Amino acid sequence: MEPAQEARKLEIIELLKGQKLDSSFAEVLTLLDWTMPDGQIECPEFLKAEFIEKYLPELVWFDDLKDRLVAVAKELGDDPVCCSIMTAVYMGLYVDRKNVNWGLIQPQPYFGENAGLPVLLLAIASIPLFYQRYASYSIPKEYAHHHAEWIGGAVKIYQAAHEGKPGFTSSQIFWLSLGAAGKITRVGRFEFAIDDFSEWWMPAIYINKTTGEHLVFARDGWKFNSVGDRLPNEATEGIEFTTTLVETEDSVTGYTFNTSDSTLIRELTTIKKNEWTLQAKVGDKVLGLHIPGGRSMDFEEAKRTLPLALDFFKKYRGVDAKLITCESWILNEQWLNRLPAESNLVKFMKYGRIFKYPVFNTQEGIFFVFGHDKIDPATHKADNKLQQTMIDMLNEGVPVKAGGIYFTPEMVR
Repeated sequence: MEPAQEARKLEIIELLKGQKLDSSFAEVLTLLDWTMPDGQIECPEFLKAEFIEKYLPELVWFDDLKDRLVAVAKELGDDPVCCSIMTAVYMGLYVDRKNVNWGLIQPQPYFGENAGLPVLLLAIASIPLFYQRYASYSIPKEYAHHHAEWIGGAVKIYQAAHEGKPGFTSSQIFWLSLGAAGKITRVGRFEFAIDDFSEWWMPAIYINKTTGEHLVFARDGWKFNSVGDRLPNEATEGIEFTTTLVETEDSVTGYTFNTSDSTLIRELTTIKKNEWTLQAKVGDKVLGLHIPGGRSMDFEEAKRTLPLALDFFKKYRGVDAKLITCESWILNEQWLNRLPAESNLVKFMKYGRIFKYPVFNTQEGIFFVFGHDKIDPATHKADNKLQQTMIDMLNEGVPVKAGGIYFTPEMVR
């Protein structure tokens, strides 16, 4: 933040002392140019009982929250400062779509066991926006309903980290902002964005015109450490190996990935361009896949979703995607050797083709597995096999990291 913004943030922290919504809003409000109201302001629709009664059932399994949500919403709506803050955050999230760190907003201690409900109210406020956005694309309304179901799943993640108390983690609200703006769409088990193909993180994928074989080349200048992890492009330390990719008029020479376990093969491979097709290049459209949390990822449902998504985006958005791509903590190649072969996650990774993604954070995925970012692996008890596997890795000092995967249309049809 600029010095003037830092000073304004300190002013807002002072203004919020003794208020029902605390100083964890301060930086967000600073970047939203919020000012303290000088009188009563109009209560936004999403803080009214009728709104909550209409849209809460969309979350599917949380009807029992109605009275608690209505009570918290009334207290917020009756307080000019709280009403002003909630309105400003709503506008920043869904109307102006400000680029701020929403994850700074924390559960609100004033509300006790309902501390997580102010942010949940902001999440529920997105639901009619999904219906409006999808209607503008002539997309059937049931697709919008899937986003509301995801909110319900995110409530479960919050509950897992807060002794069963309901709420919504503010860092997750970013996805609702994207969805309400039409940037991501829920189809089946996954969410998808229309992305431009990027050479920054995606390898060069060549497919043999006769056999259909895939060769997946690392880009020129990709850096790897001594244990085979890909490092960020800007890395200057820990580099043991740097790839090359040389393209001539007739051939391509470089280093390829074993896409069954994402290992980089440190031997040069050369192919003739007249025998192979480059699957995607800069300028092509791909579908970026996001795996929403909150419930298990059944492999058969996941597999059915992929061709549905290709057809959906071609029909409703006019996009003929060259690939479906994803980078995520959930695609860590270490799961292949640590989880049972029959696990949904292992089956999904083997169904696609995986490759290395840069290691930025050796704690990837802890929030999504446990509901919060920090755990003590020495004492934390696991509720499922994935949690136990991650605890074992943390206890062993093994980095928890992300990976990449792709699917061509031919692979999923």
